[in-house]
Amino acid sequence: MSELHDLDQIESDLSTATPSGIRFGGIMLLLAFAAVIGGGFVFAPQLLGLTTSEKNDGALLHTLGRGRLLVTVTENGNVESASNVDIKCRVAGGSTILWIVEDGKTVTEGEELIRLDDSTIQEQLNQQTIAFEKAVAAKIKAEEDLAAAKLAVREYEEGTFEKELQDSEALIKIAEENLSSYQDLLKHTEKMSRKGFATPLQLKSDEFAVERAKLELKSAEKARDVLVKFTKEKTVRGLEATRDTAEANVRSETAAMDLEQSRLKKLRKQLEYCLIKAPANGMVVYANQNNRRSSQPEVEEGAPVREQQTLIRLPDQSQMQVKVKVHESKIDRLALNMEAYVQIVDTRYKGKIVSIGNQPEPGSWYRAEVKEYAAIIDIEDESELKPGLTAECEIIIDDLSDVLKIPVSCVVEKRGKFFAWASTPTGPERRPLVLGPTNDKEFAVIDGVAEGELVYLNPRAIIQDARINDELDEDEEQPKSKIPAAKSEKKDDKATEKKPSDDQTPAKTSEPSETPSAATDAAPKAESKETETTKAETKTIETLSAKASESKEPEFLPPGAAKPISQKESKEKGDSTDPLNEVNYKAVDSNDDGILSKEEISAARKKLTKKGK
Repeated sequence: MSELHDLDQIESDLSTATPSGIRFGGIMLLLAFAAVIGGGFVFAPQLLGLTTSEKNDGALLHTLGRGRLLVTVTENGNVESASNVDIKCRVAGGSTILWIVEDGKTVTEGEELIRLDDSTIQEQLNQQTIAFEKAVAAKIKAEEDLAAAKLAVREYEEGTFEKELQDSEALIKIAEENLSSYQDLLKHTEKMSRKGFATPLQLKSDEFAVERAKLELKSAEKARDVLVKFTKEKTVRGLEATRDTAEANVRSETAAMDLEQSRLKKLRKQLEYCLIKAPANGMVVYANQNNRRSSQPEVEEGAPVREQQTLIRLPDQSQMQVKVKVHESKIDRLALNMEAYVQIVDTRYKGKIVSIGNQPEPGSWYRAEVKEYAAIIDIEDESELKPGLTAECEIIIDDLSDVLKIPVSCVVEKRGKFFAWASTPTGPERRPLVLGPTNDKEFAVIDGVAEGELVYLNPRAIIQDARINDELDEDEEQPKSKIPAAKSEKKDDKATEKKPSDDQTPAKTSEPSETPSAATDAAPKAESKETETTKAETKTIETLSAKASESKEPEFLPPGAAKPISQKESKEKGDSTDPLNEVNYKAVDSNDDGILSKEEISAARKKLTKKGK
């Protein structure tokens, strides 16, 4: 039973711990547990190798002395390689493992490791080959169209236009010759007409021929001007636009062909990724996750794998190290290049810290609240070590010599301060301690006790003061509570009934014709016990109402709570008939929280109405 009492006291002490005790928070559970063990099992100090003595009352005493204190942090870790070659799935969209080399096998460079399913890629490769050939044909046609368009521009500028210009010049020349001939003929006809050898009709016909020749000459000249100024430019622009369109079409088809060719190359590369070979010599280690809730599938034959998922690791066994996860309460005590000793199976290795993580490691689902940081310990002689081995690591924080030491079971923490109880002729004496480093078994004592003194190993089991966790320091003042004040006043209810305050107003009943004085005079001396109890309860409520009306109302009202109503407020509102106005909320508060809910108000009204009747 004493052990159970001690455990309850430990839980109470731990629940009232304050932030000031965070510095040694990682060891307080060990202190409490050692105290319980010290009270329940008298042989625990002998197991720790401590100098102890036992008194008749069950107290265990320890003589303080000096000696070496080796401050260490001990954690378990796993052996891993400092240089790993990760083999990942590089197939886009993932694939399925058809075959994989056995785990733990030593392989050489170029040796086949994994074969992935390539059926889907083969089908895509065939379709892409067809698409690529179509793109090549479209590019060839576009190039031919471009060549024809360029030739058409050259043909018009150097051939068709020149020919049309020459034709226009010829027509102009012919029109000029015709005009000259018709003009000579008209002159001859005019001479013959004056001599009477030509008729007027023949003269008129020759004049018309001259006019027609002039019009034909003008038309030929105009056609030549239109050809040079407009027709040539319009035709050339049209042909050049066709040429430029053909050039753009060639670029487009070329880009399309390049895209199809790139896709074809990627698919061929993806087909190569389905056969994975060893890039270097090493031992095969499957990259399986230890976390049960990991969404990543296991690495095995037939298992689906996603893109960029690590399938195999090839560790370099010539560069081995140990990865240790250190609790957040101890990580600040570590530093780079600290000396460490690593115990692997039956062999002890020497090493040092080469890396300390600045972010916590992902935790398991059942220990999500625990924060641990990774520390890497480089092993000096790592020959014949295999990755995955469990290692017990002891990191040397400090090596103190000739220091005063005290067992952790002797120390009790109260509100961030540490105490021990020394054995004196007058009884146990509490000593405040100034503690130094600890190795989770003993503390280095800076001040508080002296060498050779006897201290209690089980203070919580023997000393009452050690089991009480002081809620307040001696210098702190106990805050005054409003709610307990109402409770303490209940003790003086009878005295209050005899001497009511001046501003106290008796509660009115449901019958207005009966006053408290009349009721008192008319009451018989042989009144029943139940009637006396009812009157006493009513009088107590009235007394508490008068006293509580002068107190300050609560600063905080929870949702659904009614605001307390004092007698003073009731008088100001002119409502003196409501019996609830004369009842302080503390007197009918069922939860004793200083707040009246709507249900409590309703119950109080019914109760007072019933008593009044």
